[in-house]
Amino acid sequence: MLPPKYKAFADEYLKNGGNSTQECKKAYPGKLGATATAKGCLLAKNPEVRAYIEAKYAAIQEKSDLRLAEIMQERE
Repeated sequence: MLPPKYKAFADEYLKNGGNSTQECKKAYPGKLGATATAKGCLLAKNPEVRAYIEAKYAAIQEKSDLRLAEIMQERE
């Protein structure tokens, strides 16, 4: 299980298209500038964080694919 700050970072990363600096600033409000960039880079490369992001992304993609199939079926 991810620590709350790591989870917050990963969730923001997914919401905002992967800008690790911005997500770090949101998860760690005290981090600014180069510190946020460095911390964001480290978090984005963390294996546990990466696994969480990839799992969430896969679930989002699956829902998107299912919705697309529903729309296509409705048009037939």
